Amino acid sequence: MEIYREKVGENHQYYLNTIITVAKLYVDKDDNLKAEAYYKKAIEILGKLRGENNQDYATLLSSLAYIYVITANYVEAEPLYQKIALIHREVLGNSHVKYMESLENLAQLYDKMGDYSKAVFYYEDILEIIRKTVGENHRKSSLILHELASLYDRKLGNYAKAEQYYIQSMNILKKINGTEDNTDYAVILSNLALMFVSKGEYDSAEPLYLRALEIMSATTGENNTTYARMAKDFANLYIAKKDYFQAYKYYEEALKVRHNVLGENHIDYGISLNDLATVSFNLGQYDNAKGLYLNALEIYHKTIGENHPYVADLLTSLARTYQKKSQYLLAEKNFLQALDAYRKLYGEKNKNIISSLTNLARFYEDRSDLDNSVL
Repeated sequence: MEIYREKVGENHQYYLNTIITVAKLYVDKDDNLKAEAYYKKAIEILGKLRGENNQDYATLLSSLAYIYVITANYVEAEPLYQKIALIHREVLGNSHVKYMESLENLAQLYDKMGDYSKAVFYYEDILEIIRKTVGENHRKSSLILHELASLYDRKLGNYAKAEQYYIQSMNILKKINGTEDNTDYAVILSNLALMFVSKGEYDSAEPLYLRALEIMSATTGENNTTYARMAKDFANLYIAKKDYFQAYKYYEEALKVRHNVLGENHIDYGISLNDLATVSFNLGQYDNAKGLYLNALEIYHKTIGENHPYVADLLTSLARTYQKKSQYLLAEKNFLQALDAYRKLYGEKNKNIISSLTNLARFYEDRSDLDNSVL
């Protein structure tokens, strides 16, 4: 790099190419500060060599914006993505795929920033461009409608709008493919079901989950993580309905798939064990719950370590299980371990500390150990 600079100077294509290569190397090494510095230098040089209104300049801006996004520096990323959109519109036109990609980047950025109205604005802008250029019945149109539905559902709480967009998205997929039997349709269907669950409309959600799982089974088979997620979500529906036998069935299905696909030493397999343990506890199957909790705890220790909220929560559940089994020494030990874990995570002033102290107090009161209940 120094040789190129001495021979041709900084404002030369060869030197610029070297700077870009070094920036990419630092990205690969996760050294984002150095990558940022080199991309800034490359942008400065390219601006002097060829000006700003060109695709290469937009590409470098995009690389720098990506650094800001992965480091959650969204304020710095925003003007870059705005500039990229402007370049793409002026150089390529407002119907070009690159311009739509730049609008989508802006929509996703504003979603991350919590500015949902702007995210909606850009997604709707993309939709309008797609309708004018290729018509409404296009796969990209379905994808953008799905993104809009998710925003209205999970971020804005406008369930009527969300349902409208979910259904439009599915209808387009059905027209394109001539059938409901495709993975994307199943995913949207399950998200619509999840929205009904969040509204407490369990009877509306149940047939949608059943259909989504049926489609997944017929198209991609059951041994994939998407199927496992849907089965878990379906089980959560039955937990909400307090139908623990049905919940157990679908948690067990999710567990089996995750075991086959991910193996035992994976956090998601541990989470599935924890889910199954919790429903076993609710069914009064305390021996089964204990074994599942202990297996989950072992996997948590291997995958996320001991200092994690999942571990603290599980220790509390395990303590309650021992309490139900009248194994009071083990119950006390796990309640105390959970309290210690919460203190390490959150300090003394946190709702989890209050809850953990309350659990201990009630445990001691149940044991008629009133002296210990005053914490």
